[in-house]
Amino acid sequence: MERFYKFSSYLKEKYNKRVQKITIDAGFTCPVRDGNLSISGCFYCNNSGSGNKMSGLPVNEQIENQMKYYDKKYNNPLYILYFQAFTNSYDNTKNLIELYNYIYKYNNIISLAIGTRPDCINNSLLEHLSVMNRNKEVWIEIGLESANITTLNKIGRMHGIASFVDAITRIHYYNLKSCVHIIFGIPFDTSGDMLESIKLCSVLKADAIKIHSFYIEKGTVFEGIYRKRQLRLLSQEKYIEIVCNALRYLNKCTIIQRLTGDPNREMLIAPKWTLDKHRTLNMINDYMEKHNFMQGDLSSFNYVEKH
Repeated sequence: MERFYKFSSYLKEKYNKRVQKITIDAGFTCPVRDGNLSISGCFYCNNSGSGNKMSGLPVNEQIENQMKYYDKKYNNPLYILYFQAFTNSYDNTKNLIELYNYIYKYNNIISLAIGTRPDCINNSLLEHLSVMNRNKEVWIEIGLESANITTLNKIGRMHGIASFVDAITRIHYYNLKSCVHIIFGIPFDTSGDMLESIKLCSVLKADAIKIHSFYIEKGTVFEGIYRKRQLRLLSQEKYIEIVCNALRYLNKCTIIQRLTGDPNREMLIAPKWTLDKHRTLNMINDYMEKHNFMQGDLSSFNYVEKH
């Protein structure tokens, strides 16, 4: 019995075949890197912006190199074209659509995913994407990271909660799929803040979420902070406990695309447990089973009534 709604289950139901993500680094930057809002970048983000190892290659080469590998490994799966590194809607609409149109150049690409910020989504782009969505499912992945505005300011995000709510609302208005990226374990967040992030996604009826474990990598602003003063980081056991409790507050129909991070071994500073992705996922499954937790079993709010 599945205790939470896995992305793999959604894809199997929809396409009845394995679906693999192809990650693309299209050379984007961010408004917190190019001086528009800041030059520091988000404090947890390294110089690759979570991109792949093919930075600098033409997009078609990145696609075809990965297809060659996955076709052999998984016997010709279907593909999601995922623009991942930095802010993938931070350009004029014409340039963006030219890039996104790569989904039409390969018959085995069935979906488009765009990783971005809540303050970098305009209606002109959403209108174009709504047309593409008629025959290729379009996902827009919005980085919320935390529902605590103080935390967002402290980690260099330079956007608020209202802009996030606005972005999700407009994405849904254009009938596009929303995925929300959240980080659990940011040193300035309490467990209550993390639960509030999940509750916010639930009431906004986000189509999917990614919960990412916080870790510190070389070359980030957080590295400097960590070197100067030891930050309090979550243990693996505490992370498991918070994630499993959070899933109970999440709408049952919300798809879980990720439940932990995936750091680069050479770049990771701390915590070391984040390297063992499979153990973390197994611990989450075991914890949910042991405590008989189900996604959404606490998702109905109990409103106070006067008697």
